[in-house]
Amino acid sequence: AAGVVVALEIHGDIMASGAVTLPLMERIGREEIRVNYDTANCEFYGEVAAVDDVAVIAPYLAHCHLKDKIGGPRVWNFPAPGEGHVDFAAVLEALRAAGFDGPYGVEIEFEGEPWPPLAEVNRAMASAYRHLSSLGLS
Repeated sequence: AAGVVVALEIHGDIMASGAVTLPLMERIGREEIRVNYDTANCEFYGEVAAVDDVAVIAPYLAHCHLKDKIGGPRVWNFPAPGEGHVDFAAVLEALRAAGFDGPYGVEIEFEGEPWPPLAEVNRAMASAYRHLSSLGLS
């Protein structure tokens, strides 16, 4: 009644990918419960590339984390978008084709702890901005 939307993130086993999450969303069946798609967690947990997965869950999206990935499943390496292997141009095109136009957030987790110095965080954010801007986001 208050207009609050709860977005559950693609994360862990129960929501490892869009395809895994779809039956859960259909079962919940509430407009207020949506999905926050994570373009790297689908690979980390669900072993599927975002470009091959996002369209199936797009009707349920409320938000999308633009997060990059280096390495295979369960490899904790999440650099700035544009510095890993996620094909953001193709992912954004798939999202647009499915009718999703944001909001987006940038998520950079590096290689976990120890966290890099602030100068590296700032460099990574600037790099992400340049890459995502070149794809039409601002």
